[in-house]
Amino acid sequence: MKASENEWLIVRFGVILTPSTEPVIADLEEWYRQYNCKSYVTSGLRTPQSQFQIIKQAAIARGLSGEYPKIMSADINTVMVDGSKTIPVWQTVWSRLLVKGFLVNPPVAAYCLYDYVHPKKGKIPAGTLIKSSPHFKGTAFDIGGNGESEDKTINDELGILEQAFNSGSIPNLLSYTVERENNALHCDCKRIV
Repeated sequence: MKASENEWLIVRFGVILTPSTEPVIADLEEWYRQYNCKSYVTSGLRTPQSQFQIIKQAAIARGLSGEYPKIMSADINTVMVDGSKTIPVWQTVWSRLLVKGFLVNPPVAAYCLYDYVHPKKGKIPAGTLIKSSPHFKGTAFDIGGNGESEDKTINDELGILEQAFNSGSIPNLLSYTVERENNALHCDCKRIV
């Protein structure tokens, strides 16, 4: 079965699947059906530009566009002067998003500019190098909510994903992370070429 035929774990229009993610999503379909939980794959393969757009949208949604108005007209290559350094506009905004609890990888590997708290790793000091998104490699996808209350949705979906993962029936699903601020479950898959 192809993931595009799923009726319970539905792949949203525009989401790009890969040989690594599609079989995992297709295998998860049965788990979502079994629990009568309709949900959506909201993200798959990304580019640095699409990662930048996620950062830009998150900045707007969290009121950072007033603090950093240049983000509104910026592209991935737009820079700003910060003290004696010239840095990409997105790096400052991305670092502020991390402080606000919106965990998102940068469009390219970058140093976070401020201390922030990671829910699993604790305090992350300024100057830590953060890698670009695993979505770029085609080995990750996100599952989003079905429009119900955020806590109920993410908790219900987390329970289904935990059971599927622990069952061992989806060997190409390597790990998953709860992204509460994004109301999503980030899934990492075995690389298949």
